Amino acid sequence: MAALLLWGRDRVGGTGQAIYPYLYDHPYPAIRGGRSFGAFHSSALPYIFGTLGQGDRIFDARDQAVSRRMQDHWVAFIATGDPSTGGRRWPRLTARSTEVEGLGDTLGTRPVVSSPERLRLFEAYVAAGNAIGLI
Repeated sequence: MAALLLWGRDRVGGTGQAIYPYLYDHPYPAIRGGRSFGAFHSSALPYIFGTLGQGDRIFDARDQAVSRRMQDHWVAFIATGDPSTGGRRWPRLTARSTEVEGLGDTLGTRPVVSSPERLRLFEAYVAAGNAIGLI
């Protein structure tokens, strides 16, 4: 997440483009009798597209609620260019942002990394000419 935040800050500073970062943390259900792999890169897609219940996974009411929330945000973004819904503003990324929107089980604004000290470490590492992730 630190790499994405630093990339986004640079992008916003250079282009003024609106970026609405988020961290998705709702675990994808296990296959019947199997184990869950938690929330991973593409695990939000069935929630966004409303395709829960396909295949051999067990989705419940909580999954349906996450799917509805995510679809509301995506529809708002498509319609207006801003994913904010229900009177709650989804913060745009700025050149000084240290937080992202939480989606899934943890809702609302949340830190990108576990502490401000860790974020400063990543910032210093990149400023010294080193790269992490997408940078």
